[in-house]
Formats: sequence, structure tokens, C-alpha cells
Amino acid sequence: MDHEIPDIVIGRLPVYLRELSRMEREGERSTTSSHELAERLGISSAQIRKDLSHFGEFGKQGTGYHVHYLIERLTEIWHLTH
Repeated sequence: MDHEIPDIVIGRLPVYLRELSRMEREGERSTTSSHELAERLGISSAQIRKDLSHFGEFGKQGTGYHVHYLIERLTEIWHLTH
């Protein structure tokens, strides 16, 4: 399935990546929820889930997102590993 990702979604990915990296540096927890990330960024958790869904499944309902894994995936999406 080939679909175009809206520019606005692409523009929010570095914002997510920055905040997740901050969370990882703080080292409080290894997982986060879309709700917690949304509160930290001042956007809706539904928007975060929708944005990330363009790239696959990253979290589990009731468990959330593994911070380090999500950082790795967002970095790959942005081609920052090359």
C-alpha cells in the first residue's frame, strides 16, 4: 500500500523524537503513553497515535510505547541512521 504522509505529520516527528530523547535521558521509565507524551508536548494523544500509525504499530494498548524502541524507529524513518 503506497500512501502519502502529510507534511504536517512529517513536521511533528522531530518534535516527538526530541521529547522521547529527553525522556530517555531523564531515565525515569522505559515506557510512555501517548497521553503522557501529549501532555508534555501540548497536543492531543489521539493526534500522536494517528501520526505514528502512518508508520506502523509501535505501542500496545494499556502498555504504551517503549521509549528507546520508538526513538530508534523514528530515527530510521527520518533516515538519521545513514
